Amino acid sequence: MARYTGPKPCPGCGCPGSEKSRYSVADICHECEDIMKLGKATIARNKEDQTEYQSVRIFPFYISGGDAIFNEMKNVARSMNDETKNELTRGKDSVYLGNFSSNNSLQVIVTKGQAEALKALYTTLVTILPAIYSKGKEDGQNLLMQLANGSLTLDKFEEQKKR
Repeated sequence: MARYTGPKPCPGCGCPGSEKSRYSVADICHECEDIMKLGKATIARNKEDQTEYQSVRIFPFYISGGDAIFNEMKNVARSMNDETKNELTRGKDSVYLGNFSSNNSLQVIVTKGQAEALKALYTTLVTILPAIYSKGKEDGQNLLMQLANGSLTLDKFEEQKKR
């Protein structure tokens, strides 16, 4: 394919075709094409940055073992936190997870999708943790009952514990 190398300037940078060849008189040179590609990539990246952000405040769990779970939930939320987007959350609804009466809470700025994921995780935890606690308590009581009625000896218990 023949390339334009004449005197007419590039519509982008103004260099004549004799300095920077291009496909046709109306086309832009390769350097201008590269700049255009960079501009398109920048615009696409800026569109990604316009994602909606939301403030999420997480409060402690009031169940047995809740402090450890709250600390892990805070670690997960902190890994998602984007404080640089704080101004994008002003005037928008915040998500509150847990008992609001506590002063011990964590606020993070996350995308709406991450906020939904944190809400789902929180809901799952507060649903299953009481059941896990109850089952553990029941199993512990059964063990004590077995020791009390003699169906399990301390030697058998120690043997099972070693396995």
